[in-house]
Amino acid sequence: MGRFFGQLSARVFEKRSNKQEDLIRKINALIETRYDDSNLSLNAISEELKMSTYHVSRVYRQHTFTTIVDMINHVRIEKAKAILASTDDPVAEVAERTGFTNSSYFHRMFKKLTGVTPVEFRKAQGRSVQINS
Repeated sequence: MGRFFGQLSARVFEKRSNKQEDLIRKINALIETRYDDSNLSLNAISEELKMSTYHVSRVYRQHTFTTIVDMINHVRIEKAKAILASTDDPVAEVAERTGFTNSSYFHRMFKKLTGVTPVEFRKAQGRSVQINS
């Protein structure tokens, strides 16, 4: 009898774990495809998935050891780095194209996550820098 409950418990745990991993994949896919949407947030993701923000946030943090907001910023900065390295677009435009509505917040997040400003990053990539950034 104890073995039966042990197996049942293991199955329930496995099913729950698979559901949570699917949820993480869905969240990451949303972030990857909608990073440029300035309205992308924990609330927007939870709404789209028709789940509570508390549940989505808790499951995501438990499985990834980071928050959804941190992941959104990470993806946005990675996309911004690619644009900065391959174009001469003004930094303010790069910020907007990657979902940041506020240039100073973009600069702060970029420096926090990369250790350099967007202009310093671009210079290090050998790209020209436009003054109106």
